Amino acid sequence: MTTNWSLMADAVLKGNEITNDEALTILNCQDEELLLLVDGAYKLRRHYYGNKVKLNMIINAKSGLCPENCSYCAQSAISQAPIATYTMINKEQLLKGAAQAVHASVGTYCIVASGRGPSNRELETVANAVEEIKQNYPIKVCACLG
Repeated sequence: MTTNWSLMADAVLKGNEITNDEALTILNCQDEELLLLVDGAYKLRRHYYGNKVKLNMIINAKSGLCPENCSYCAQSAISQAPIATYTMINKEQLLKGAAQAVHASVGTYCIVASGRGPSNRELETVANAVEEIKQNYPIKVCACLG
């Protein structure tokens, strides 16, 4: 059975909420209907956001030093991926990345680090960098530090 994704999008634009069954239909969309689903989703996106995209920039502040065994992650302890491994970069490198993000008209600068969580020293490095970034650059900053 083919779902009319465009009609579902029109109903949402008229203020109707999708039902649980419709949500499950979306999640279970068959491959041959995927482009039609994307077309319906684009109708909603265009209405609410136009054709603009939001740019984020990620800086990997610490790489490949995670003790976890997440099978999907190239930075996990069990990964055989040939990635760079390094400890937390310094504040100057984080600031340089923020300057590059602003120059590239990025909306959000994301600081990420491998591992379970930051040490006190790593957290202090990031916190000091974020404070200086917020003082000097018109950019949002997010961080995921393990």
